[in-house]
Amino acid sequence: MRAVILTSPLLLFLFGPVCAQPSAVSGNHATHTFGWREENFLLDGKSFQIIAGDMHYARVPRQYWRDRMKKMKAMGLNTLTTYIFWNLHEPKPGEFDFSGNLDVAAYVRMAHQEGLWVIVRPGPYVCTEWEFGAPQTGTRASSLREPCPTCSQS
Repeated sequence: MRAVILTSPLLLFLFGPVCAQPSAVSGNHATHTFGWREENFLLDGKSFQIIAGDMHYARVPRQYWRDRMKKMKAMGLNTLTTYIFWNLHEPKPGEFDFSGNLDVAAYVRMAHQEGLWVIVRPGPYVCTEWEFGAPQTGTRASSLREPCPTCSQS
């Protein structure tokens, strides 16, 4: 079995597509393991089926986040997935914005409070009809599809 130890929802950024959720709404952080054995995901050593839906924090006004999460839970989902929109978080090189509707940490905490696991997809490319989801360093989305010049050298 392969496993990842998770102690905080913010570790999602380090591990990419894995899940993290503190233990209870009380705010106590539990350590969970997430891994796989053969064709099954394992959460704390038990078989776990991810039943997920997308909700992008940047596309939903913050005052509706909780309502939408409650509706996701009511539909039987146990996991919320979202992209990280780096062109919004870094509008100019070296200038970062994680406030208001871009407060990813608050979004993940709120999902936890609603009993949802979270899968974060940090990019840099966002493939959801989002123009130029790459960091704003002069990179255009089309250039991300071009082969790496150093990789193609024999």
